[in-house]
Amino acid sequence: MEPRHRLVGRFSIVLRLTLFVAIVLMLAGSSMSWVGYLVARNIVQNQIHDRLRVATADRYQMLLAFVDRQQERVALVASRTLLRRLIEQHGSGELDDKGLQSGVSPILNDARQTIVGFEDIWICNETGKTIAATNPSILGKNFAAREEFQQGLKRPYVGMPEVVDGKYDIYLSTPVRTNDGRFLGVLLVRLNADGLNALLSNNNGLGDSGEVLIGHKEGEKIHYLLPTRIKQETTVSEAHVPLMVKAIEGDEGFELADYDGEPSLVRYRPIAYQPNDFRQWGLVGRISIAEAYQPLYRLQRILFAWNGLLLLAGLIAAYFVARQVTKPITQLTETAKTIASGDLSARVVVGTQYEVGDLAGAFNHITERLAGLYATLEDRVSQR
Repeated sequence: MEPRHRLVGRFSIVLRLTLFVAIVLMLAGSSMSWVGYLVARNIVQNQIHDRLRVATADRYQMLLAFVDRQQERVALVASRTLLRRLIEQHGSGELDDKGLQSGVSPILNDARQTIVGFEDIWICNETGKTIAATNPSILGKNFAAREEFQQGLKRPYVGMPEVVDGKYDIYLSTPVRTNDGRFLGVLLVRLNADGLNALLSNNNGLGDSGEVLIGHKEGEKIHYLLPTRIKQETTVSEAHVPLMVKAIEGDEGFELADYDGEPSLVRYRPIAYQPNDFRQWGLVGRISIAEAYQPLYRLQRILFAWNGLLLLAGLIAAYFVARQVTKPITQLTETAKTIASGDLSARVVVGTQYEVGDLAGAFNHITERLAGLYATLEDRVSQR
């Protein structure tokens, strides 16, 4: 069994070498991991920004295409020659209300059946009174106070979605005019909003948590075109959605924000819901931070595990290397102590050809010289 001081000396060197290697490995591994993480984070952030930018731009273009398509479809119905002739005859007194309804009803019903999403179609005169409709319950009702009618006096118009019979519908309107431009009436349509809902609820490019919100401001409230995904709200206080307010006011950018209680990365920008709309509209596209940065969190775990394995392997390797290095040094120290006690026959076992082996050989050579000198000295003393 080795003496305690010998073990303490050996393990002191081993411990120091091992700790030194561990510190070097930790610094090197942490530095490399941190640099790699920063590079990866920048790449992921750029990718997320690109995804949000492309997704919001795509939804915006799809929204404009949807609005344009509805305007074209409602204007196409209003441009039917027979329909305009019958309305003109009614306006001139050639047809009574019953005759108009009888003549127009097949035309409107044909349009409702052939155009996907059209639920009801009706025609109002210049005062807003319904003079013909696919749904008889609408006949005689006055729509003069509705914005769709007021806008329809001048141009094709797509109104905001609203709840009708438990589902979201959109009202379309357009003026009905003669070939020479004389006003005949306003054609209105109740459109099923499923197409718009599918367009805005499409998460393609936004992951499972992403959504696109479109809204406008009235007073201190923000009114969404369709309800939010999480809370199903259509109206919120502007204080709760500052980025939507920024978008409505004309700003554009990316920010980290809390949206519906979920930390999110948000892309916001102003949009035009349709040309000549008096409202200012904003679009917000968002994706939760937890989902957006999932690749980074995974990378963090991988780097942490890798650094742990690297440190463990380094410590084990450093321990065995340190033992191999300190073993001949310890033997050299013990031999030196033996010689110092007077035993000049002690020799260091040379187990390596490197610097420590050279040192051990030189030490043995010195010991032999000392032993020879000591023997010579003893012989001379004996002779004297």
